[in-house]
Amino acid sequence: MREYLSAAACGALVTVVAAAVAGAGPAASALAVGGTLAVLAWATGQLSQDTEAGIPVADVAWGLALAVRGRTAVGRLLPLAAAQVVGAVVAGLGLVLLGGRLAATPDVGPPGLGTAALLGVVVGVVGGLAAVLADLHAQDAAAGIGGVVSGALLPGALGGAAHPGALLGLAVAGSLTWPAAAVTGVTVLAGQVLAGLWIRAAVTEHDVT
Repeated sequence: MREYLSAAACGALVTVVAAAVAGAGPAASALAVGGTLAVLAWATGQLSQDTEAGIPVADVAWGLALAVRGRTAVGRLLPLAAAQVVGAVVAGLGLVLLGGRLAATPDVGPPGLGTAALLGVVVGVVGGLAAVLADLHAQDAAAGIGGVVSGALLPGALGGAAHPGALLGLAVAGSLTWPAAAVTGVTVLAGQVLAGLWIRAAVTEHDVT
């Protein structure tokens, strides 16, 4: 139960941070989102065991890349994802109740849904590679690199895309449109899987040679 409560708290925190800095520009977004995810990765990394990575508790997207490498069970990710989404949605509702549509945007705007989807894949791949390497070398905070990239590349509240669960909370808060949240979130997750497959293939090739 503690793991799920922690996952919900992580989803809520990233949602609030991404909403708060959505209008502050890419540099601020990169630092805020990346820094938040780095701290959360470090904290949840303390839960890691020999056969199970701890950082998916902070961001289940990292778990997809790690699952490909066998560092976490796929079945574990579903309840963690649900907890993170619940936390993010509660945070989004809280922002609305507090008059907190902090960075409400009527549409995705530049770069547009298509480009946002492409950038989502980039964020997912970078985030997945960072998460796997961070876990491999026991430098969990380095997983926050994905947040730095998403904050720098994606405009407004989409800067929180490194945490796909938070995108749903941002949509509830009115900081993102639902199509933007859905398209970007799915492509980030796809990028995470690609990163895991890439590293597994590289490790397999190295072992063969």
